[in-house]
Amino acid sequence: MAQFDFGALQDLALDPTGHDGEIDDGLFDRLAQILKASLPIGRLPSAADAMALFRHVLRRQSLRAGQQAQLRVPTRPGWPDRAAWASYGVRAHSEANGHVLIEARPWRASWLEESNNPVFEDVFAEQNVRLDWQRPIDPFLGEASGFETYVSPGQREAVRSAFLLPPGVPDARRRPARIARGVPSGRALPDLADVGNDDTRHGHHHRRIVRPSPHRPDGRLDPSAT
Repeated sequence: MAQFDFGALQDLALDPTGHDGEIDDGLFDRLAQILKASLPIGRLPSAADAMALFRHVLRRQSLRAGQQAQLRVPTRPGWPDRAAWASYGVRAHSEANGHVLIEARPWRASWLEESNNPVFEDVFAEQNVRLDWQRPIDPFLGEASGFETYVSPGQREAVRSAFLLPPGVPDARRRPARIARGVPSGRALPDLADVGNDDTRHGHHHRRIVRPSPHRPDGRLDPSAT
């Protein structure tokens, strides 16, 4: 099956019935959902979302291709007019036969120096401009959490400091900001006092048990966990 690309999006914008396969790209997939949902109701079900997504796709394609990308979209009722497109940073022009060309220009902040403009282009180009401060995670914590690295030396030190807090400190304080935001919300954290890893000492194989914390979020002991 051919990969869904910018050209396929153009076809879908003109004929939302033209594609039924899976779309791997998140932006294209969300736009395809909106375009297909417009068929039974005769209008875009979420015009604000659609305009923001069209702008994102147009900027990304422009940066990838090295030239201004355009899409032809309908002008019928239920679709944004020129003023609506303009409010989202999209220029609509060359209207003909019930369609209009749209293009997204880079956004420049008047309060920034020219060297810092335009804004967000690296994001639209999907470039990773963040400095790589990752550090290998401690093996025992990697085994318990499933992560392979700390995001930075600062996060590593925050995690290690949490392990050194004395027993009895309330559970919420022993996990500051989900361990410096290194563990997604909803993923269970092991008790910091009981985390361990396989090791061999004096010829014997030991394995410490990772068990849930017996403390409630308010720091009190949960009788059911003891």
